[in-house]
Amino acid sequence: MSATSLNQTGSYLPGGWHGKKDIKPLIIGILVLLLVGFLSGLAVGYQWGKSQNSTTPLAYDQPADQEVREEVMPEPDAAPEKDPEQKVKPAFRADSLPPRPGLGDEVANYAATFLGTPYRPRGQGNDGFDCSGYIAHVFKNFGIDLPPSTQFMIREGEEVSEAAARPGDLIFFTGTSEDSQEVGHAGIIVKNKGDDIKFIHSSSGVQAPYVKYDSLTRPGYRRRFMTIRRILTESRLTSRHLHGGE
Repeated sequence: MSATSLNQTGSYLPGGWHGKKDIKPLIIGILVLLLVGFLSGLAVGYQWGKSQNSTTPLAYDQPADQEVREEVMPEPDAAPEKDPEQKVKPAFRADSLPPRPGLGDEVANYAATFLGTPYRPRGQGNDGFDCSGYIAHVFKNFGIDLPPSTQFMIREGEEVSEAAARPGDLIFFTGTSEDSQEVGHAGIIVKNKGDDIKFIHSSSGVQAPYVKYDSLTRPGYRRRFMTIRRILTESRLTSRHLHGGE
């Protein structure tokens, strides 16, 4: 059946589509909604793209008054800086080794093995010693060569005070003459008690001419006392025997 028909006068019959409700407003509304949706999509896409290109965090990621700080990471292969004040350690030297503990006591103990050996002028052997020959003989056993004369021996080692004296140090005296000012006798310190120094020596005394112990408190030795010298110094002890070698 036709949507429209004409009557005999040539006009449209009432049943045609012109008789139905007009739909133009509905179509216009739909187009407006589509346009609004399209524009909203464009706005959302623009904001998303802008957030992807930005390095600044969004406002809700940090307080509004907090400044954004970029953390600087150290380079993985960066070498640590050298301290300009750092000193280079000196190379190891065998002659810089300190004497082993108790070496002075060892010297004193070895010197005591000759107690009672007779005094002999210029003697340097087991059959008899003078004072400097005796000292030189004892220290030679520990790898140290000393001149067999007090005039040269007093120049060896380092001078130390009475308070700092210890076993193995050498003690020197003037000659037996009351007006003598030159070195004439020497011994090996075996003990320092603070108020007294004990030493061992080869004495030329008439009553006891042999190797024996004596004390600095004796008036004759206190009056003649000159100095104390340390032979067992680090710079002097270079032999393997002194450093625990074979």
